[in-house]
Amino acid sequence: QNELLDEYLQKLDEDLTVIDPIIKSGNLTADAVLNSKLSVARYQGVQIHAKAQLPESIPISQVELCVILGNLMDNAVEACLRCPEPDDRFLRLYLCIRQGQFYLSITNSSPSRPQKRAGFYVSARGAGHGLGLMRVRQTVKKLGGYIEQADEDGVFTTELLIPI
Repeated sequence: QNELLDEYLQKLDEDLTVIDPIIKSGNLTADAVLNSKLSVARYQGVQIHAKAQLPESIPISQVELCVILGNLMDNAVEACLRCPEPDDRFLRLYLCIRQGQFYLSITNSSPSRPQKRAGFYVSARGAGHGLGLMRVRQTVKKLGGYIEQADEDGVFTTELLIPI
């Protein structure tokens, strides 16, 4: 899968050229993932409203944190960019420790209501996609957490809680 690897590395290189520090949560891993994704979104005209506050160390591994934040942010940004009117593109992020739990809320614009299969949202990109969200669900479940997703006209929201 060298072609896919080359494509991924090219996209990553493009992403890294536009990173601005938007968030300083206190956790280096979260900051690295969120700032890379939020910077790309802002660069592409998405209105960003973000607040994050985490301790320097949390009992969620860096890999698990990257799976959760990276995939959910990628999905949110992709949905925003599918909105035909640039002024309608927005992403709101809130991340904190609340009552002993890791809490994440992402609300983003979406041009259409996403499809569901067997009660779960499926990728708008078609067959062979959607593995990221499946990994997020698996990771949250493994950590004893809870994830909820909902959509309304033009808006998609993901919230999750993980006990820490």
